[in-house]
Amino acid sequence: MHLFPVMTMARSAASILFLLLLLATSAARAQGTLTVWTDKDAYSEGEMITVTVRIDNTSGDYMHLPASTTCQTEFRLETNGETTLDLRGQPCTADAITVDFPPGSWREWTWMLDTVALGIPETDGEHQVIGFFPGTEMADTTTISAEAFIGGQASVKVLNGVSDAELAPVIDSLNVEVLESRERSDGRTETWLIRGTSLSEAVATYAADPRFGFFERDFIPLNFVSVDTENASTLPRSGGEGVAELRIYPNPCHARCTLLLDGAGPGKLDVDIYDALGRRVHTLTLEGAASLPDLAPGLYFLALRDGGHPTDGHRRHGRPVVGRVLVGR
Repeated sequence: MHLFPVMTMARSAASILFLLLLLATSAARAQGTLTVWTDKDAYSEGEMITVTVRIDNTSGDYMHLPASTTCQTEFRLETNGETTLDLRGQPCTADAITVDFPPGSWREWTWMLDTVALGIPETDGEHQVIGFFPGTEMADTTTISAEAFIGGQASVKVLNGVSDAELAPVIDSLNVEVLESRERSDGRTETWLIRGTSLSEAVATYAADPRFGFFERDFIPLNFVSVDTENASTLPRSGGEGVAELRIYPNPCHARCTLLLDGAGPGKLDVDIYDALGRRVHTLTLEGAASLPDLAPGLYFLALRDGGHPTDGHRRHGRPVVGRVLVGR
């Protein structure tokens, strides 16, 4: 939705065995139709990518799909026929749930990917986003194009005794922005945003370097938002050509987010913030820029109002204006 992450978190043998048994039982029961799509067909460096997977129960019977709270539908990225990255929401937990589909019902899962933090594959051109439900035959593919982006987010432990002067050549060669740094008794742990090389090359070069306790790809959980038939509401949507753009940075947001509006005239505007179910949870005033309020983790839609008129159906200078942001933990 930090193209895309390589998820690297160890799972216990018990959890893996549980999920294999759980998902294997769902294959015979699946009777739905799965569709995957993205919000755009082509992406530039730094643009958020929204991936949605939808399952429709097209049968006349109830459909029950075994899953867990953290792993339901999934998707992955393929480039030139090879799996480039596995874009699972996060490592699966072993808690068993059942996703129920009454006849004619549907459910959507939406992820937002930060291409800067996650990195885009190092090949320009077309990539296939493949959505699926594990243990079933339901799957669908959509094609996107994305610029090559060298970089991504890494977890690093700098050991005690390593001076800033000694570390400077490494930071310069990788073109590092230090996003977070925490002191520990044996050194400091940091989150690096790398822009000078690929994550795989950085890890291969420095993983065994004695200056580092560890140097590895960062695990970035991609929490999905699920909306089903009963809870779906009409959300404010943008549309048409020349739509003014509400920019949110960083996005996903973990602490402080800044809102900027491009393509609209001067003056103060109200921003309505909706949750994934279409409920308005907050309103703030925007004059050029503003900070996002404290919100619970989740996906939010932002719509502008002018003079008390909601953006949904209202046009400023003939242009509807809408943004979206993923708030993390």
